[in-house]
Amino acid sequence: MKVTPAEQATFRALLDEIEQRALQQGLRKRDLAQRAGISPESYSRMKRRGSGDYHTLNRMARAVGLRLSLVPDHPLLESLRKGAFFE
Repeated sequence: MKVTPAEQATFRALLDEIEQRALQQGLRKRDLAQRAGISPESYSRMKRRGSGDYHTLNRMARAVGLRLSLVPDHPLLESLRKGAFFE
């Protein structure tokens, strides 16, 4: 199945969130990959392709204290998530 550009952007955004959390914890990308049980090269490929395995993404999120979840698609919820609700 071909991954659409929108799906790639969403996947990369998730990885960016996970990376930001890792940086806040003083972790390098290599450390994050190791905690998720993948090689740094595999992590780099996931980022470049904008796609990857759900289980790996979930392990990466868990490694930095995050949980993957679904929320309704609504602009106000996105603003709230970003902490920009009153802007």
